[in-house]
Amino acid sequence: MVTVIDNGGKSQETAIIIKEATYSEGIAMEYEYIEKLYGTRGEGWQLNDQALIEDKGHQIDQLEIILKDGTKISFFFDITEFFDKW
Repeated sequence: MVTVIDNGGKSQETAIIIKEATYSEGIAMEYEYIEKLYGTRGEGWQLNDQALIEDKGHQIDQLEIILKDGTKISFFFDITEFFDKW
């Protein structure tokens, strides 16, 4: 079962940790997390940019979204545990 440890996700240091997931499950959890906050992708928000960051042995997925009102928000997810589990 996929576990999400919500540390806020506003920086690399407070990244949301996704554990016990395959790669596809983990990526789906990233989008599900954002949809719980801002609604359906394409309606409440759009993905603007995505980057993979390596930080002290951790793989961090940064997703920058744009809300309907134009506000940009970045979320950081620690995907280390499932990064290479294709």
